[in-house]
Amino acid sequence: MNFIILTDYYHPIVKSGSIIVGDLANELSQQGHKITIVTFVDNQSKACQINLEGEIQIIRIRSLTRKYGRVGRLLSEQSYSSKIIRNLKNLQNIPCDGIICLSPSIFYGKAIRWLKKKYNSKAYLVMRDIFPKWAADTGLLKKGLLYKYFKLVERNLYSSCDVIGIEAKSDLEYFENYELNKSIKIEVLNNWGSPLNRMDDYLSSYNPLDDRKVNIVYGGNMGDAQDILSLIDSIDYSILGERAVMLFIGYGDQFEKIKNII
Repeated sequence: MNFIILTDYYHPIVKSGSIIVGDLANELSQQGHKITIVTFVDNQSKACQINLEGEIQIIRIRSLTRKYGRVGRLLSEQSYSSKIIRNLKNLQNIPCDGIICLSPSIFYGKAIRWLKKKYNSKAYLVMRDIFPKWAADTGLLKKGLLYKYFKLVERNLYSSCDVIGIEAKSDLEYFENYELNKSIKIEVLNNWGSPLNRMDDYLSSYNPLDDRKVNIVYGGNMGDAQDILSLIDSIDYSILGERAVMLFIGYGDQFEKIKNII
């Protein structure tokens, strides 16, 4: 089969999304499927750059810079669908039997509808962060006009897909109350990853854990949605004292803040 995968980030950008999409694309390619990645970069001169990396075709579309915090990210992501349609509508050599879209960005709805119509295909949404819900839950976003706007965009994304893969069973209740079309299937899609064949010299020689102490280990994304800072703030260090070791493994928007605190 031929798959088009839509994603905010892809290699060589180091993000959790680029890593899991890379693993997914490689696995599907090894199974004999033809993969086209459509992703965004803000540092290339051409509006659209097409490369073949191994057996995987990469279409990198120039986007607005995402370096200016949440405002920069919003301005960039709002243009995702229009840029995908503009750059792909004249490309005739991209076969497609199915579309896979990796969220957390919620601005792919229009592009997914266009691709489904163009190729008469189905779309699978890999849902990893439920936005804007998590932003409201953590107090990052108030339930005002901007929140209502995001909810409209979110609904447009969900309704454009045929299957939505959520991260945990606890998210099922959220979608049960969402009143989506009953033809849209909601299922739990666990995270995946390629096994490490080796550890680099630093990791193989570095082991901060101590079996004489309480070891607190977190592994995964360290973005705003995970709100790891709240976890750190909730620990009573006066009780733990020197009896605990905290180990954080991963990366994300809060990485530097966490690093400075601990």
